[in-house]
Amino acid sequence: MEEIISYKYLREIHQKEKNSPLICKIDDDFYQRLKEYFENLEDEYSSIEDKSSPKAKLLRSEIENAKRIAESIYEQREKKIVQAALVERKGGRPNVDNLTSSEKKLFESITRDLKKGYQSIFCSKNSIEREKEDKEENILVKINQDILEFVDSDGNKYNLKKEDIVTLPKEIANALIKREVAEKGSIS
Repeated sequence: MEEIISYKYLREIHQKEKNSPLICKIDDDFYQRLKEYFENLEDEYSSIEDKSSPKAKLLRSEIENAKRIAESIYEQREKKIVQAALVERKGGRPNVDNLTSSEKKLFESITRDLKKGYQSIFCSKNSIEREKEDKEENILVKINQDILEFVDSDGNKYNLKKEDIVTLPKEIANALIKREVAEKGSIS
């Protein structure tokens, strides 16, 4: 059931997004309903004749605070989308299930541009062939428990959570499987 957007609801979404390393679930039409919420508040404010009245001041304050919270929600989600795009560019499989349709388009666009940029700088035809071979050296794994963030020898950061299904370089995947914090996965 869709939650009616209110100041309280925005604060709840903001706290969830702020406290989670993953993108939180919101309704696909969240941004459209958010826009309507602000239009309604602005209409209500416009209908108040005495802009210096306590009601007008309170409403103006609510609008400004709600806009700050909404922008913060978007910025937190935007940062997570960019991080997910970087993981995807490096051959990983980030969880993007909780993105709205517009956010998925943004994610796909960023990922596509990152891949093009990388290839234009580092890839000749021979290195593209090597990259394809390297991808065959990756292993799909399911993470069995949260793993503290770590950095591999190439400087790639990994922040793996329980239930993540990701493609990792062979050495890292095998080390995690050996430590029994991951198992060979398959997409079902």
